Amino acid sequence: VSFLGRILIFPLRLVSIPLSYLLSALRIVFAPAIYLVAYITSWFRAIFDFIIALQPLYTFLATAAAVGIFAGFTLATSSSVITSYLGMQDNGSTSQGPRSRASQGKKSLSSFSTPSLKDDSSSNEGEWYWPDPSPSRRRPATGLLSQTILEEEDDSD
Repeated sequence: VSFLGRILIFPLRLVSIPLSYLLSALRIVFAPAIYLVAYITSWFRAIFDFIIALQPLYTFLATAAAVGIFAGFTLATSSSVITSYLGMQDNGSTSQGPRSRASQGKKSLSSFSTPSLKDDSSSNEGEWYWPDPSPSRRRPATGLLSQTILEEEDDSD
């Protein structure tokens, strides 16, 4: 049986010797490319291993997000139930709708008086400037601002 095995393996041994020399030569020729591919592969493997190592962090953040969403829904629901139970809802503005509230906001904004602009007729450029506020309209300074002594510039040089 062993003799029969040697006879069958002999042609394969004859083919394997030149093939091993050919593979050795090809390995030498393509060594730079093989090392480059191995280097790039090691970087991808390191990045992949790093991402896999962060798996507990992903689990923690996902759990924290789920708890936050649940807490938000719980607080919103309990707040609306409490305000409706205690009758603290603003029925006037909710029945009018958002459009009427926006028009009310525009009315209140338009009710504010805007400072008038004065034309300096003495200049040819037609520059506009803000009028000096009258002292009667100024509020008196309070707190530390009332105790501040303002310095004046000295032009006596």
